[in-house]
Amino acid sequence: MGKPLSFRMTPDEDDCMTMPVEEFLGAVKAMGFMDDDGYGFWAQTEASMSNQVVRPSDVGKRGFAPPEWATHVVWFNK
Repeated sequence: MGKPLSFRMTPDEDDCMTMPVEEFLGAVKAMGFMDDDGYGFWAQTEASMSNQVVRPSDVGKRGFAPPEWATHVVWFNK
C-alpha cells in the first residue's frame, strides 16, 4: 500500500519546472523526457504538488492514466 495522498507547495527552484499534464505527456511521447533525465510529481495547481511520483516510463504502461485531479506535473531534472 502506498503513501496517503498529500500536497505541499511547489518549490521555487532552478532545477524544477511546472507544466500542464498534456504538455508533459506530449514531451514524453516525443522522447523529450526520459527516466534518466529526472522525475515529476502530479500536481493539482502550479503552486501545489502531490507526493505521487510520475516517471516518463509510467506513460507507456498498459492502463496508464493521470489521476483525475491532476492538472500539472512538477518536473525535477537530475
